[in-house]
Amino acid sequence: NMKVVSKALNEMNASNSTLEELESAAHKALAKFTVMSTPQMTMSRRIHELEEQIPAIEKYHEFVEYHKKYTSLEGKSKKKYGENCCYELDQYHECHKKLKELFPNGIIPKIKDLQDELKKAREDYAKMSEERKAIKKEADRLSRLAQQKRDSQRTLVRYMQNEQAAKRKKSQLE
Repeated sequence: NMKVVSKALNEMNASNSTLEELESAAHKALAKFTVMSTPQMTMSRRIHELEEQIPAIEKYHEFVEYHKKYTSLEGKSKKKYGENCCYELDQYHECHKKLKELFPNGIIPKIKDLQDELKKAREDYAKMSEERKAIKKEADRLSRLAQQKRDSQRTLVRYMQNEQAAKRKKSQLE
């Protein structure tokens, strides 16, 4: 029992902080971790939007020339071109419909701008993830220390209770 108590005392004195200070620091770190979740989730949604928009614009640019040529023709040549390029024209119409969904205001941004924004958003997201990971690690460490301190206090209380009970029992026997 003395070894267990000695170990408990050493653990309690290992950190110069009180249990309340450790718990408070752990709660603050966890709160900071939680607060950082919202902007990171927003950034994640934007990344997914960009990852959807960029290929849609690229595909649109791939097929828009077929539509331009088709609309410039007339009569039999238009009909023949429509029959020969029906797949490409269908793809154009699908892309056009998708772009209307993605950009309801009708303004399609430049691919380069979106690619730059996506690159920056991914870098910011990675940086934010590292920060959140470090904060979470620190919160976990502080929580473990607080739990160890609580356990050590319980061990000491039990030891003291056992010692008092043993003294009472000894005095009763005498």
